[in-house]
Amino acid sequence: MNSRVLLAILLTFVLQPVPIIIGLNQASLYRGSQDSVAERVVSEAIPNHAQMSLLTGLGSQGVNVYAKESKEPAPMGVVDYGIGPDGSYEYATNGSVGVVTITSLSTRNSRRSTSMTFQLNVNLVFTGNDQQYVYWIQDVAYVDTSSQVISYLDNVWNSSASSANMIASGISGNGQVAPSKSGSFYYYVAEETLQGNNIPLPYPATITLNVTSGVSSSGEPKVSFAYNDGYGLITYDTVTFATAQGLTSLSGFEVNGFSYNPDGLFYDSELVDIRWTGWRISND
Repeated sequence: MNSRVLLAILLTFVLQPVPIIIGLNQASLYRGSQDSVAERVVSEAIPNHAQMSLLTGLGSQGVNVYAKESKEPAPMGVVDYGIGPDGSYEYATNGSVGVVTITSLSTRNSRRSTSMTFQLNVNLVFTGNDQQYVYWIQDVAYVDTSSQVISYLDNVWNSSASSANMIASGISGNGQVAPSKSGSFYYYVAEETLQGNNIPLPYPATITLNVTSGVSSSGEPKVSFAYNDGYGLITYDTVTFATAQGLTSLSGFEVNGFSYNPDGLFYDSELVDIRWTGWRISND
């Protein structure tokens, strides 16, 4: 068996008391390999698009949650698509929290990589200059399951239009904008000296990922990225969006089961575990 995954994980997703859907999604896939914590950003967290032929959705029931993935292998976890027993719904919140409890964890793919990620992924929505902006926000815990070393990084992608790019003048934070196969994106790897970062994490362990949205002192939308793995809540990056000159509304993190975002992706919120391409589940 060239690939195997042994998991004993509890995922908890906290937004507000609304229905949640557990299943497959279009969450980002990390690709590539990392030689050190500082170089882990060379992997590309690329948001996968839904199949455009399926974007007609489910009629009155809303979006088609199987438009991207309908079978394994796929990212797995807890996802709120805005679809419940009574049909579609929508809401926005200024904060999202994902909690991962690990009792044991071992992964390996055909390339013998033992790395994986846990991702808290949400859609930030705001309006400025009479234009709507949508950004895919990712708060990521990167785990080497062999050494149990954990580190943290974030990504921001522009979903305001089909194949939209992130431009350096449009976002500011601790990180930078870099190119990828799916267009440019913003990333930052948390400083190795931060408490709880780049450390071997003994199991059982609980990891909390936390993102919050708001307005900066200069009137620009902002998002803060934080984690907690036993050393308290550590905020490691805050980004502001300079594209929103003349900000008129900040929805925050939006879930909408009635429509897809301008880039053909879901307006969903996710807490998912991601492994490199080529994984399959094993009982070994």
